[in-house]
Amino acid sequence: MKYKTILWDIDGTLLNFEMSERISMEKCLEKHGVSMTEAQFEEYKQINKECWKMIEKDHSRRNELMVKRFVDFFTLLNVSVDGVQFNKDYQKALGTYYCLNEFALEVILALKPHCKQYAASNGSKVAQLGKLKGTGLYDLFDDIFISEDVGYEKPDITYFNYIKEKTYYDPDTTIIIGDSLTSDIKGGENAGIDTCYFNPEHQKNTSQAVTYEIDKLIEVLDIVK
Repeated sequence: MKYKTILWDIDGTLLNFEMSERISMEKCLEKHGVSMTEAQFEEYKQINKECWKMIEKDHSRRNELMVKRFVDFFTLLNVSVDGVQFNKDYQKALGTYYCLNEFALEVILALKPHCKQYAASNGSKVAQLGKLKGTGLYDLFDDIFISEDVGYEKPDITYFNYIKEKTYYDPDTTIIIGDSLTSDIKGGENAGIDTCYFNPEHQKNTSQAVTYEIDKLIEVLDIVK
């Protein structure tokens, strides 16, 4: 095998985050007696995107920003909802409503006898553990590294150094697979490991650090061999 260690991103790579995000938002808004239009949901996603960009740059603001995105969204909707409580409800919902991307389970199972596979996620611990256990992925990984536990976010080199200290991976035979250029691919570049950009929507690739680009997870099998 060309690669002996794989670092897997979770949301947007192994799991269909867009579906989970939509259902979780709808369920939580309903619980709090709030409705939203499609246009308003798109505005929330933009707010959320900007907050995650800031979290990737400064882990110390994580808790603040995860609440702030909802405070800003509810201000936009002109409704009064407790952002702290809503974030708690939302994290639990994300861990309840999940869906594997096509070939995700098949690829993990096919590679299990041949290489070490680790989950490497910036998502919240409550949500990620719920998803991983619910999909059956939890027991298939050799270990799980969630930034909330690590104390740093992808793409911070310290996040990857932490994993390296725990797993003793060899950078020359390690690859990270993910859908984010700013966290997964940039993180792989910082760590000096190969990268695989999962890009099913064929977004513009603005990174020079992409070793491989795929639009189907099944293609990973040919890359790793």
